[in-house]
Amino acid sequence: MQRSIPAKLESGFSISGRIKETLYHSFEHPYIVVDHLFEIKEISGDVSQFAADNSFFKVSENVLNVVHHLLHASVRMLIEDLKNGKHESKTKILRVEFDDKTLWLRIATKALIRAEDQPALYLIIFEELETENSLSGQPSDLSDYLKYHYLLQKRNPDLQSLNANLKAIETDIYAENLLENSDLWGNIGKFCDADSKEKIKKLLNEAHLSKKLAEESQVFLKDILDSISDGYVSLDKDWICTFANEKGALLVGKKTEELVGKRIWDLFPEGIDQPFYLNYEKVMKDKIPVVLTEYFAPWDRWYENRIYPLKDGISIFFSDLTQRKKSEILLKELNEKLEKRAAELASSNAELEQFAYVASHDLQEPLRMVNSFLQLLNKKYSGQLDEQAEKYIHFAVDGAQRMNQLILDLLEYSRVGLNRDTFKAVDMNDIVARSLTIFKERIEEDEATVIVEQLPVIRANKMQMEQLIQNLIGNALKYRSEYKPELHFEVKEEDKYWKFSLKDNGIGIDPRFFRKIFTIFQRLHNKKEYSGTGVGLAICNKIIEKHGGKMWVESEAGAGSKFFFTISRHLE
Repeated sequence: MQRSIPAKLESGFSISGRIKETLYHSFEHPYIVVDHLFEIKEISGDVSQFAADNSFFKVSENVLNVVHHLLHASVRMLIEDLKNGKHESKTKILRVEFDDKTLWLRIATKALIRAEDQPALYLIIFEELETENSLSGQPSDLSDYLKYHYLLQKRNPDLQSLNANLKAIETDIYAENLLENSDLWGNIGKFCDADSKEKIKKLLNEAHLSKKLAEESQVFLKDILDSISDGYVSLDKDWICTFANEKGALLVGKKTEELVGKRIWDLFPEGIDQPFYLNYEKVMKDKIPVVLTEYFAPWDRWYENRIYPLKDGISIFFSDLTQRKKSEILLKELNEKLEKRAAELASSNAELEQFAYVASHDLQEPLRMVNSFLQLLNKKYSGQLDEQAEKYIHFAVDGAQRMNQLILDLLEYSRVGLNRDTFKAVDMNDIVARSLTIFKERIEEDEATVIVEQLPVIRANKMQMEQLIQNLIGNALKYRSEYKPELHFEVKEEDKYWKFSLKDNGIGIDPRFFRKIFTIFQRLHNKKEYSGTGVGLAICNKIIEKHGGKMWVESEAGAGSKFFFTISRHLE
């Protein structure tokens, strides 16, 4: 398995950078490195005490702009002498007063030899002395101070070897012989003391452990990303794929090894300038996550992308929504067809209701004429015709009267559909009370018992509620059994509707005919047994449908009936 290189450890330094940092700290005195224009290139140690008031030494700053005014002339003169080639190194001892304190200070400078095509650098070392005579002549340990900077010369073979070792560490911290590498330790031993060497060894051990943990974390993360149902890829700032899970490779028709390390737009040039490409660029630039679902025309497929910014690139979770999108499109088309069909049926029903109303209304006039002439004929020639003729006239009059009743019921049925009255607050207690008043004589005559539970105030069409209750009470009294009629009204409150019921102890209904009784002009008995046209319950059922509910019956022949109907609680 290929090992990845950890860019930074917890301290913020790369491992070779931390080793170099340890080498730096093996020198005791603070120093500054400047170029030929006096621009600060490097700082080590605490040099703040040598700065002017309200100034700070920092990289890219001109040292002459920030050094203390008591040191300004000396620093300038020393560096100028080095620049003019008069000396390779030069030292000056000064007596200065900082904050009413007299100090002896030595400033040592050295020109650092670099490659011919690079400008020179100049080292400035600050050393505080106890007295003027603490050190006479050229400082014997100047070479110790300059040791690391001598090594920066590219021509130095020891430095080249050390840098090669450090690069190897950065590349593969798992080198088995790393801690026993004689070349590495031989070079490091030349440049630092035993204490620094131990620090470096500790750094290597820490780096070894960090690399191991990092590798284990990468394996764990890969296992997680390979287990998810979405595709996942990560891209660097140059559009190189740095990771792809198995699902992601499958979705784009590749293998993971065909993606990782490749520039994504070289593999899929058809994606350039497509919506996904433009959003990838946007996230890369603005560092703001984007979620989008788009049709990818080159592949004739739909994809959902969730794009997130990374420090040096982007990560993308994506899934193929083609099948779902096709289903949504198909469902939308079907809904549009259903809506169109429903509108056609509504229009057709409205036309039929209008036709039924007009037809039944217009039929009444000729029927009244037929009925009137039959009655006149019967009255004028009564007793003059034989028995057979009078029988025929009676049949004709009776038929005309039944026809008239059928037309009236048909008119009532059609009016339910044509009625456009708005729903208003209706007290069902008042509706039942008025309906019982209409049947008062019949109730008293049959010695019927009527029990009415407390009923609610609902939103409904008042006239149709009266028609509904009157039909139900009339049927309960009409289809009574040999016992005195008993009627019981009650209601239950449900989440979305009111559930009403009317129970009687009449002749009951065979379950085979439960659906038939709600169909217009359908009767279970002949007219000699029970009068009627078979329209009443059909009207009731249509009223309930108009109120967003349904109607049904529970019954057995000879055991009474219980009619139920629901009315929506949210009618506007």
